[in-house]
Amino acid sequence: RPHRYAVGHSDRSGAVIEPLISTQWFVRTELLAAAALEAAEQGRIRFHPQNQFKIFREWMTNIRDWCISRQLWWGHRIPAWYDEDGEIIVSLEDPEDAQNLRQDPDVLDTWFSSALFPFSTLGWPDETDELERYYPNDLLVTGYDILFFWVARMIMLGLRFRGDVPFRDVYLHGLIRDEHGVKMSKSRGNGVDPIELIDEFGADAVRFTLVSMASPGNDLIFSNERMAGYRLFANKLWNAARFSLMNLGDADEAVQAAADAADPRPGTLADRWILSRAATMVPLLERDLGKYRFDEAAQRLYRFIWHEFCDWYLEMAKVALNGGDEQTRRATRATLLSVLELILRALHPMMPFITEELWSRLPGDRGLLALAPWAAAQEEWIDPETEVAVDLLQGVVTEARRLRAEAGVDPRQRVNLVLVAESQERRERLDTMRDLIGTLVKADSAQVCEQVEQVEMQGERASGVSGDVQVLLPLAGVIDLGRQRERLGKTFGKVGTELAQLEARLANRGFLAKAPEAVVAKARDRLAELRAEKERLEHQLAGLG
Repeated sequence: RPHRYAVGHSDRSGAVIEPLISTQWFVRTELLAAAALEAAEQGRIRFHPQNQFKIFREWMTNIRDWCISRQLWWGHRIPAWYDEDGEIIVSLEDPEDAQNLRQDPDVLDTWFSSALFPFSTLGWPDETDELERYYPNDLLVTGYDILFFWVARMIMLGLRFRGDVPFRDVYLHGLIRDEHGVKMSKSRGNGVDPIELIDEFGADAVRFTLVSMASPGNDLIFSNERMAGYRLFANKLWNAARFSLMNLGDADEAVQAAADAADPRPGTLADRWILSRAATMVPLLERDLGKYRFDEAAQRLYRFIWHEFCDWYLEMAKVALNGGDEQTRRATRATLLSVLELILRALHPMMPFITEELWSRLPGDRGLLALAPWAAAQEEWIDPETEVAVDLLQGVVTEARRLRAEAGVDPRQRVNLVLVAESQERRERLDTMRDLIGTLVKADSAQVCEQVEQVEMQGERASGVSGDVQVLLPLAGVIDLGRQRERLGKTFGKVGTELAQLEARLANRGFLAKAPEAVVAKARDRLAELRAEKERLEHQLAGLG
């Protein structure tokens, strides 16, 4: 509706310099907002996260008329003309005597033009095939800061001009802030150039960083360190794929592995385990995506690829590939390829470039990964008993590796390992995995017994516990015990000195009163680290006698 009123410009003294007569254009929003709120309350539009609906409702119930005229140099010019008598003509097409009329100099509010986006881009007001197919759409993804400025206005005008909502789901993500938590803006000069980030870290690492940090309702604190970490993740995936492809054998063997991968027949504990983990992971991944928890989906894939596939399965697969019979090697190749395919399919939406490149290197004519079906795992792959067995193996191996590192054993040095378990079931399970445990720990032997007294061990030993299994590492002849005690003793002394100084500093009331909170918090974190380090060193020294 047109509204005439007088306005004026004033200088700093407040004096009116030049009175003007202007026309501003408003949209009555009361009925539009009521229709939009009703659609949301009926569930025709769903907000993610759900707490954004409360904010939306607050806007809609306290809305005012919307001024849609702006004094800007660009934009859609308001289709209104004035004659000499002040009559206003509003028309979709230019009036016949437009040359004798004066068109309104204002342009439409940016958000008014943007509110028409869901249907104006599809040929509206004509009833086009595109409009029939794509309106309403499924999902809108945007920042929470324009929930009212854009999202609400698209809903209002969509209902007014199309009689239906423009989309069914609205995912509102956080804002990207700098390392100090300040919103990035050109005026502050604290923004970043995405092209520079891509040149430094790669497009996939940049994408995955943003996805992994997209926690609903929370802003993202920009971090170069996170991007550098996910660049390493991309390298890890690349190397894992190279290892897998290298072990598929020659061309004929690769083709056969591709055929077997459609229905892998696992023969080893490791094969059964990784297939079970994949079959467990995929439904959870789909659940995360269905709830728009992209951060949880990214972290779930990260853990599966890095920690389960790369860190554990590939190491266990080497045993079968290097020492198993032909049937075992064939089953392992099929499993390698099958799981790698699944990983590339699942990761493609988040890291499309590296996954597409690796997909093109898989054996066979596969076409584009972007057009391939979504990742799928067979339910019959799930094997809880195998997962329990490998959990036991991982715990024992991790503890044995920790003992090796803390005792200062050279990574190339072969050792002997003793595993003590009172449970007969546990001992039987460990017995079936002794060779695999020995290979992963670099142990010449892995002895399993019920009581420590059953094993003859001379000299010092390192001792640890994994669940109900005691892990013993005889050290006689493996390391120079005297030199190791001396090295640990020096470290223990340095830690003790720093710990005492920090405890005295935090006991000083003057420091606590004057120091910034961030400095005090950092000092307390360091205190906790030093206490844990002191306890660890005490345990190591006790193990060395």
